[in-house]
Amino acid sequence: MTRQEYEEERSRLECEHGAAIAALECRFAFENSLLKVGGIATDHIGSVRVDKIRYSKSSLGIPVCVYYGQVLKKDLTPTQKIQVRGVWQGNPKGGE
Repeated sequence: MTRQEYEEERSRLECEHGAAIAALECRFAFENSLLKVGGIATDHIGSVRVDKIRYSKSSLGIPVCVYYGQVLKKDLTPTQKIQVRGVWQGNPKGGE
């Protein structure tokens, strides 16, 4: 085996491993999700109606969902100015 063959094989294995880890993180985050699209996520800033769910790693390195959607007023109606923000699963004040 040459050095080039070694580096190519190592690169291929790292790519496969990275994809498998990402799939595992995604599965873990979504299986432990508190909400679904259409739900309301609330944190210390306010509430959003969930339009999209993605995942990211928390500060502890554990994958969690991030709920994105239009900002809502306290009575859970949309604000006049359309604003979109995310609410991290690990940072909710509550959720419906």
